[in-house]
Amino acid sequence: MRKHHPLQQKEHIKKTVFLISLTHLLLQCVLPSHLNTLVATAQEVTHVGPGNSPSTGSVFVTVLGASFGATDVTPMIRLGFTACETSQWQSTTAALCKVASGQRLARNVFVSVQGSFTFASAAFSYNGPFTDLASFARSDVPATGSSTFTLSGSGFGTVEPSAGIRVGGSACEATSWRSDSSLACVVPAGAGFGQALFLTAHLWTLGYGGFFSWDAPRLTSMSAWTGPATGDQTVTIQGSNFGAAAYSMGVRLGGTACESSLWTSDSSIVCQTSAGVWPVRDGIMTVARQPGQTTNFYTYTFPPVSDFAPKNLPQTGSSTLSLMGTHFGTNGYSPQIYIGSTPCEASVWRSDTSALCKIAAGKAFALSIGLNYGFGIGIGFSFKK
Repeated sequence: MRKHHPLQQKEHIKKTVFLISLTHLLLQCVLPSHLNTLVATAQEVTHVGPGNSPSTGSVFVTVLGASFGATDVTPMIRLGFTACETSQWQSTTAALCKVASGQRLARNVFVSVQGSFTFASAAFSYNGPFTDLASFARSDVPATGSSTFTLSGSGFGTVEPSAGIRVGGSACEATSWRSDSSLACVVPAGAGFGQALFLTAHLWTLGYGGFFSWDAPRLTSMSAWTGPATGDQTVTIQGSNFGAAAYSMGVRLGGTACESSLWTSDSSIVCQTSAGVWPVRDGIMTVARQPGQTTNFYTYTFPPVSDFAPKNLPQTGSSTLSLMGTHFGTNGYSPQIYIGSTPCEASVWRSDTSALCKIAAGKAFALSIGLNYGFGIGIGFSFKK
């Protein structure tokens, strides 16, 4: 390969630079002024404002920069891969873009003038979805699901997006786009209250805590309305919204939980009663921490007094009277025994069929005997003369 002397190389470089400069000058003098952008400084985008738009578009944004042309050369502006509905030249440093509809997050802004282009990275974005919770069409649905609620707002897009709605930890059976301001959800089966609601659309995710609830459990009937104080009775409770599956649940009769609760369907549950005493109890059911209550739902059998001894005692009192009967309870429920209208000085539970009373002083005859959680009548007791 032929080598040049260093002086020859230096002279060659000077000639090349001179020719480039001369060509540049001739082009500026000879070409029409509207083509000078071909040899002018490259375009530059410095600012886009406003930098966001509704997903429906049709608003104007101003693109500021440099070298957009000395006259109207009809620039082309694109927001990401979407061309503006119209692009208007304003000056060598400004142009207008009428935004087309779109979705997604930040986009690059491209400006093309006479074959040259420049761009600003992530300079524009469409507004994300927004939900109007005040217009939420329905916040409670059956535990079996398959009902529909509508979510209103904005920014859902002008074409059907890939959108999803979740209630609690479960996705809607189907999420359907209706318009830029409306989405519909076919609710899945579930249970509980105060569940979070999540909306995902165009890579945006919105969450609203404690907003959604399934209908509370409702108790309507029992296979037996009364049972023994000893408990251990199997009863079937009918109702609704017990859940499409065996969620965390429990049943109470008054303040006493069933010994066991077995879910069988959304409308049926089996309870093994615990021991208890009269009077009437409310039925309370909890499914996924959501309670439902029905008043006067169940009662333990009335505790009758069938016999007592002795049949009479001294008027001075302080003697012991034994009561016999049934359904006194399987524990000491702090009974209060009465002779007539006078309470015993002391009442002692002994078993489901026996209790003791320390008699107070008295003079009456043919008195009734009863317990405070039920009145079993035993006519015939009297005080000795």
